[in-house]
Amino acid sequence: MEKSEHTGNDLTMRLIEIKNPQGIELLVEFIIGEPDYMREQIAFDTMRWLMESPDDTCVISLWDNENNLMGFGISFIPSGHKHLFISQAWMDPETAQTKWPELMLDHLKTFARLRGLDELRMETKRDARAFARKWGFEPFSTTMTFDLTKENKNGPD
Repeated sequence: MEKSEHTGNDLTMRLIEIKNPQGIELLVEFIIGEPDYMREQIAFDTMRWLMESPDDTCVISLWDNENNLMGFGISFIPSGHKHLFISQAWMDPETAQTKWPELMLDHLKTFARLRGLDELRMETKRDARAFARKWGFEPFSTTMTFDLTKENKNGPD
């Protein structure tokens, strides 16, 4: 694991890049699952990415002095693409108001640049405009979903 330690606002934390797939087990309870893609499956997939493509996978974690997880990000380079896709990100609400989100994003930018990538991409269920204003992301596409379980058998409502 690569470590970086920063101090600020009376808050010393460690930013650690997880290289060992077993380290993902520390994040499982914070991973955001979906009804058809449970957090355990996301953790398993992330472990597999780390084993199969360690140079294309970046998992960063943020820990306080008492070894409490305060944030993490899971990202990977999709096969054949020139961008780093941020698939999961979480941060403790109080920590999110500090410099740590910016430091984590800077780490991802460096990871991508060192691999000759052109951009970072991500999806969000939050207000994309606010995210764009704060971090400089620009809308790239719209992901839409159609729930087949709610479809009227005689056609759309």
